[in-house]
Amino acid sequence: MVATLVVFRILYFVIPFGISISIMGTRELWLNVVQPWQQRRRLSEAYTAEARVRQAGQQPATLKRES
Repeated sequence: MVATLVVFRILYFVIPFGISISIMGTRELWLNVVQPWQQRRRLSEAYTAEARVRQAGQQPATLKRES
């Protein structure tokens, strides 16, 4: 009978708790680590591309002036 109670507790309390903690942890990791990293990478690539254009002696399309 004690074994039945232990199995019941594991099936109905411990496993769902572990699953919910895993889901919440994954979400927090995504929001606080992966997304900021992707945003920094996009900004870095944009600035690098603009620097390459300037280094080549041309103005980027966003800064061109019509004469």
